[in-house]
Amino acid sequence: MKTQFILAFAAAALIYACGSTSSSRSSYTNPHAEAHQQLHNELVQEELQKAYQNSIELFTGTYSGTFPCQDCDGLDYKLTLNKDLSYRTEMLHRGKSLKTKVQESYFNFIENDIIALNDAPKNMSFFKIEGDQLRLLDKNRKPITVGAADSYLLKSVKNIVENETYTDTLDIRKLDKKRKDGIMFMASDANKSWTLKYFSGDSLLFTLKQGPSFQAKLPKPLPTLQPEILDYRIKNKEGEMFVHLIEEKCSLNDSDQIQNFKISVKLDLKKDKIMHHVNGCGSFIPDPNLNGSWRINWALDTPITEDQFEGRHPFLKIDIDQGKIFGNEGCNGFQGHIKFKAKEIVTGPLAGTMMACPNMDISSKITRAIGGKSLSYVFDKNQLLLFEGAKKVMILTPVKE
Repeated sequence: MKTQFILAFAAAALIYACGSTSSSRSSYTNPHAEAHQQLHNELVQEELQKAYQNSIELFTGTYSGTFPCQDCDGLDYKLTLNKDLSYRTEMLHRGKSLKTKVQESYFNFIENDIIALNDAPKNMSFFKIEGDQLRLLDKNRKPITVGAADSYLLKSVKNIVENETYTDTLDIRKLDKKRKDGIMFMASDANKSWTLKYFSGDSLLFTLKQGPSFQAKLPKPLPTLQPEILDYRIKNKEGEMFVHLIEEKCSLNDSDQIQNFKISVKLDLKKDKIMHHVNGCGSFIPDPNLNGSWRINWALDTPITEDQFEGRHPFLKIDIDQGKIFGNEGCNGFQGHIKFKAKEIVTGPLAGTMMACPNMDISSKITRAIGGKSLSYVFDKNQLLLFEGAKKVMILTPVKE
């Protein structure tokens, strides 16, 4: 694989080299030669892009293995590399933790056959392509010499599903009515023996199919050092309830309906002699009004018009079903993942093309405003307003498709 990868880029480089000429022979410029050279350069760029995409096809997929671990029985590690240059890692410390740690971001290349994972720990950032395997390198991009060399290899996992979805695969259309009814979060177990619903008015309703129900206003979460964990202690005159949420993929009885949170609920009522304790899965219900294409009219204090980009208008598309955002900032296309919470959207880093165009400062404001952010939103008449904290960062209007 490594050889094919390098050859693809070498072939493209040779195509480029064949059209180069020396400028020292003559100061005369032939306009026909200029036109020919421009056409040649366009063809070269096209061939480079094809070579690049063909190379990507060679090693995208899922790799897994177990690395040595100083304070655990072994580090189970799975890495998925996607064609859009995004990646997902899953790590589990055997004998130390029951929780799988998930990381999602984007990767790039160093020296053609070394993959660099953005946002990963320094000692887990670099992998070298070795056929259908990946070798973990140290933070200096050198092979690790401690222990057996094979201990740091990830092997390709065959027969995997491509383009794994990283957000809910629940039927969004069926959930639209729930959201319109004011339900922003739902959870249950596989047998529907209990349900928990969180409403837009910040009220929470927990119901046991064969038992009592509990309703109260949801307070602020308890302090925690881990942002993926939410803990609530909720009281009313009948007793109190403890809700523990972990942002982690969760399915019920091997169902294909993947949800975003594992949930544990403990209900302690004054009239009961026992504490009710249940576990299950839950998800925030995306706001259906967000779905679709949006024209970007303002970003980070800057009005945006078509005149700034030769008649093209920057836009953003939110795809709830795919859990992705797409768009164009006036020059370059971009895409990324998106998650939905009660009153926020959470976007991952954006990947896109890198052409040089006019008004790149305005284009960069667009991607800075929405890439890798937790943004609250408000619908104001015919506009969608995005906020980072208390600061307004973008104004959009709907585009009919």
